[in-house]
Amino acid sequence: MNSRFVNLSCSLLFAYFCLCGCGLHEQKKASDKFSAWLSLIGLPKILMYSYKDISVGQGPRSGWFPSATIDPINNKLLVSTTNMFDLHLNRRTEFLFRCNLDGTDCTHTDLTAAAGQTPGNTTYSSSILVDPFNRKILVISPYPPGLFAVALTKCDLDVSNCSRHALRASNSNNELKTGLDPRAVIDEINRKLLIAFTSSTDSTPDAESTLSLFRCDLDGTNCTANVISSVASSGTNPSITINPANNMLYIATDNRNTTNPTTIGKLSVFRCNLDGTGCSHTDVSTATGAGGSSGGYPSLAFDMTNQRLSVVTMNANNSNRLSLFQCDRSVENCRHTDVSTATGAGLNSGLTPSLVIDPENQMLRIATWNRGNSGKLSMFFCGLAGDHCEHIDASTAAGVGNNTGHWPSMVITPGPSRDLRIVTCDTSREDRPALFNADWVVTPLNQNKNDLLSGKN
Repeated sequence: MNSRFVNLSCSLLFAYFCLCGCGLHEQKKASDKFSAWLSLIGLPKILMYSYKDISVGQGPRSGWFPSATIDPINNKLLVSTTNMFDLHLNRRTEFLFRCNLDGTDCTHTDLTAAAGQTPGNTTYSSSILVDPFNRKILVISPYPPGLFAVALTKCDLDVSNCSRHALRASNSNNELKTGLDPRAVIDEINRKLLIAFTSSTDSTPDAESTLSLFRCDLDGTNCTANVISSVASSGTNPSITINPANNMLYIATDNRNTTNPTTIGKLSVFRCNLDGTGCSHTDVSTATGAGGSSGGYPSLAFDMTNQRLSVVTMNANNSNRLSLFQCDRSVENCRHTDVSTATGAGLNSGLTPSLVIDPENQMLRIATWNRGNSGKLSMFFCGLAGDHCEHIDASTAAGVGNNTGHWPSMVITPGPSRDLRIVTCDTSREDRPALFNADWVVTPLNQNKNDLLSGKN
């Protein structure tokens, strides 16, 4: 087809969709149709970055440890954070920010107050998700050390009717005293809530740091507890996912059993039945020759099309560069890719990575805190096989500066457009929550690709 004809057709179709739709709803449907049409005919697209302050007037340190998800029922972005407003007294509260998908019209809720509780040493990092069956927001967080391991906060999708309670396992005689870094997923087959967390029967987490799993009804009742790994220091920073094709649960951890518990360890992957039984363990760092200290802050996702497991880590054995590990669904035939070096991103470019798989565009998408680039947000894009990787300085592309990319949490929007939403803790603004939008647009004929990548209009 003649290229001029294609671009003319594109322009006319876009004008028709955008101008003929009167309301916002019609324009949104038109945009989705347009994006789908572009994918079909193969016109070049590129991500355009923008930045939003989503703190809604909240103060310093209100954006620690963000966790993001999307409410697909109401098309809302949901972000849970820890509000560290008084570091000295350990007075921490759970915050929830609810926005439109583009980061506009945000609201803020103090979940601790909404659940009728007082500030305390309640949480470090939390995990947020939406229960599609009961239409509830679920926020899973650590409970105060010395009491119970994990707590569940439940709210309606409009963040009303919030309640919070500690999860208790009916099959456990010895209540766990710490439950750091809980990460949750919903088993839609059995309608169960699965929570992996770093556990200990001692109030000092580094004393044991084993890996445990809570399996509960979606309302947080009828829980059972399974110790996935009783090896000391093997359960740090878990990441969890499910492969519905084989009904198996996968948990990746930073296994520090072979190192000092306070330093980065190897990447471990545990493969279990959905009830937490029948688990197997693979030392992926050793299997791929990546070595010790290569498994920091793992983020795990499953490529359903190719039945391939992908895990990204901060590789402290390689100057905190970004590593990608990929295995088949039996956690065999594993391989390792140094993504930072492959893209020229350099040292300290792979801190606290967040991975999502984009099956429509056949890509791995990875967000990192790039301390080697003054704490900016970095975005890495690879093919599903870990090939053809590219790197973008997303902070610069969005027109913002240093220290804007800490602790990224990334999600993909629903619908044909498959845009990216990355929430960070913006330390340039006293640790408030921030949102980076990465939206697909067509490359204009009169604009250079490098200008688009750098954020120029």
